Amino acid sequence: MGIKVSIILISYNVSKYIRECMESIVNQSLKEIEIICVDAFSIDGTREIIQEYMKKDSRIRMLDDTKRSCGYSYNLGIQNAKGEYIGFLETDDFVRLDMFERLYSLANKYKLDYVKANHIPFINIDENYRYYEEERIFLQKEELYNTVIEPFHYPEIIGPDHCMWNGIYSAKFLNDNSILLNETKGPSYQDHGFQWQTICSAKNAMYIDEGLYYYRKDNESASMKKPSGLVKDFYEYMFIKRYLLERKDITREHWWAYFGKMIWSVHTWCTNLLVLGKELPAEANSILNEYIKEFEEGLIKGYISPSKLGFDLYCEALTAIKSKELYLMNLYERVHNFLFYQECLVKWIKERKTHTVIIGAGRCGKRLYTVLKRNGINMIYAFGDNNVKLQGQILFDKEIVSIEKLCSEHPDFLYIIANNTDYMDLLRQLKENRIAENNIQYYRITEMEF
Repeated sequence: MGIKVSIILISYNVSKYIRECMESIVNQSLKEIEIICVDAFSIDGTREIIQEYMKKDSRIRMLDDTKRSCGYSYNLGIQNAKGEYIGFLETDDFVRLDMFERLYSLANKYKLDYVKANHIPFINIDENYRYYEEERIFLQKEELYNTVIEPFHYPEIIGPDHCMWNGIYSAKFLNDNSILLNETKGPSYQDHGFQWQTICSAKNAMYIDEGLYYYRKDNESASMKKPSGLVKDFYEYMFIKRYLLERKDITREHWWAYFGKMIWSVHTWCTNLLVLGKELPAEANSILNEYIKEFEEGLIKGYISPSKLGFDLYCEALTAIKSKELYLMNLYERVHNFLFYQECLVKWIKERKTHTVIIGAGRCGKRLYTVLKRNGINMIYAFGDNNVKLQGQILFDKEIVSIEKLCSEHPDFLYIIANNTDYMDLLRQLKENRIAENNIQYYRITEMEF
């Protein structure tokens, strides 16, 4: 039987993570796969680990990346793939054991150019626990899930569908449309151009509402944590711009998506670097001027508007056009306030030297638990939640308990409300249950976390 899916893994010095990645691939429920490992001459034992797996599994082969380019590595894999479909995997990540069987069955049934799933970012809290949070592609247009679409007619997809490794792509489709990655040097965001090409070229595609791909967020050597990424990302946007200009069918909606994605990318890059305490080096500072010229062009042509970007991001873009220094200063102030608040919250808990209850067992509560554990706070007693369906369950290693019961039995504990929408109602409930106001704090999610 022929190869159904070729899975391309690219690597450079990832010995810390690659075993978990490889285990998730060699144990896939879909057996008719080939595993193409493209390594850029790792020197930390990564190559030896791959060779170890090659001895045990004949489906694995290794190619050499001589250019140290993520785009080149993936292209080399694509050009050597023998499968009907092609999938990609970053070697510090891993996938669900039925991912490729699930995707291939749909691709084969509906003759899809590509099919993609949600992904699940995660970080390690400590040696015992991980925090997972599924990232859904569609929040506003859920009707696009689980149905065959022609994605060109939905350019708004390009914002939330920002990765290539959570799906599989028809090898014939990629070849017929000459789709390859941009081969700039290094590992930064060459998949952006690939995304635009596949979305604009596919006639039959599908997105499914399942999380199948696990994406690591705490790799300290990741490109998103390096100042040089801002520079490399700009060259990728210029690659995309040339591609769009060469096509004759690009609409205003596509340009809205292009500029919106670029403005959000710059915001994210600068915010990440400030959170990590890193200053923009001279080259990145210079390239920020080029980004701002692009913002200005988009504004003049009517491709940047508050209705498309959202008011806050629109105002940020206008501020950047007016003054780069003011734009960075405003971002710095927001980051400083966020970090200062988090520092004060941790200090407040440590000084009180008593148990803490997290009010809210949802996304915000899970994130707060992660923040506290990573800051050395272990006296977390329980999660409190009004949802009776959750009560009695275990989240991480803590029980989810009714808020009334916790307040009645532990009135002297610290209570932190972790809920972005129902803060006032929960505050009122705690006060009505005789929790002193000086034992209550509030925590909310921002885009600067995780």
